[in-house]
Amino acid sequence: MNHSIILQGICTAKKIFTNVSIGTLGSYNDCRALRYSTFYKKVTQQGSESLFYNPNNYLIGDKAYPNRTWLMAPYKDYGNLTLTQRRHNFVHSSTRIVIEHAFGLLKGRWRCLLGLRLKHIGRATNFVLACCVLHNFCFLHNNSVIQDMVHDDRRIQQQDVREYNDAVNADIAKQKRDRIASLL
Repeated sequence: MNHSIILQGICTAKKIFTNVSIGTLGSYNDCRALRYSTFYKKVTQQGSESLFYNPNNYLIGDKAYPNRTWLMAPYKDYGNLTLTQRRHNFVHSSTRIVIEHAFGLLKGRWRCLLGLRLKHIGRATNFVLACCVLHNFCFLHNNSVIQDMVHDDRRIQQQDVREYNDAVNADIAKQKRDRIASLL
């Protein structure tokens, strides 16, 4: 039997995770996962002032989250948004993409997260947390860990990749694709 858990995260503009909540059941929605997080408990008990130095600061969430003074959600689009609201949603989405990139980098760097096979939920949440910490470590050290892997002699040499992308191969690939398309 497979289970899923939610990883809910907050990150900086530089894609460093500052808070993660791991382990809410995957069948719950994001809003419910937020309510179960220690982050949410802190905000509701101590107020949003405990999060930010400036009252004009706030988190940006997607449309699954409620709009709060400390958490800005986009306008729900039922086809009746004004130009100002659509512009707001565009800028909101352009800013919120940072967390999407952070999650993409996390899953890309630690591919094992895509199909984690641990029987105990506690081990799974600890494993995911460790991946988040390692993600931050890589960013804080200017990705030197990743760069060292890229420059490792055991990897395919760059000229081998360039040879594969030459014009002859591109022509052969085009012909092959055209043949397959004609069969469909």
